[in-house]
Amino acid sequence: MRSVINNPLSKFYLKVVIEILTKNKLILPLNNSSLKCCYSNNVFVIMLNNKFQRLLMQLSNTSQYAIRVLAYITNKKDSELTNAMELAESLTIPYKFLTKIMAELVKADLVKSIRGRDGGYRLKRSASAIMVDDVLNLFNDSIRDEQCVLGIGFCDNSCKCALHDQWMEPKLLMQRMFRESSLEDIAGRGCKI
Repeated sequence: MRSVINNPLSKFYLKVVIEILTKNKLILPLNNSSLKCCYSNNVFVIMLNNKFQRLLMQLSNTSQYAIRVLAYITNKKDSELTNAMELAESLTIPYKFLTKIMAELVKADLVKSIRGRDGGYRLKRSASAIMVDDVLNLFNDSIRDEQCVLGIGFCDNSCKCALHDQWMEPKLLMQRMFRESSLEDIAGRGCKI
């Protein structure tokens, strides 16, 4: 289990969820000393006042890797190509899995692939024109309006789960964050990817 959350999207997600939980009085207001958190296997484990609480993370490994890869390429100079081996080693992504992700990114016209000994990848569009939501949609991982936070299938006002009403506000905030966050935004923050 990792002891630090260093992915910019994960940090933002955690902050939004904590704000909503506090606002809805599901948890007490936090000070820095009462909050400890880890992230492992798509689950946030949060320790609040010595009680563990788990928050499900919505993104698949494929989407997380794709966003990290694109942010890494964005941080490179425009003229530089990044090869698959460098991406796999720098981001600790299994090489075969990475090549499958890269094939999808190339097919979707987000990345250009240059073959050959000195080949590699670079963005096909500007980083400011590629939104996180574009990547999530490519891998069928965007947060849909009817998605149930408890994973019980279809969930709306006429057929809702126990947490539906509390989930609406953070879900809308997350959807907005994904729609409005470009690769340029997340890559330029100086955070680990």
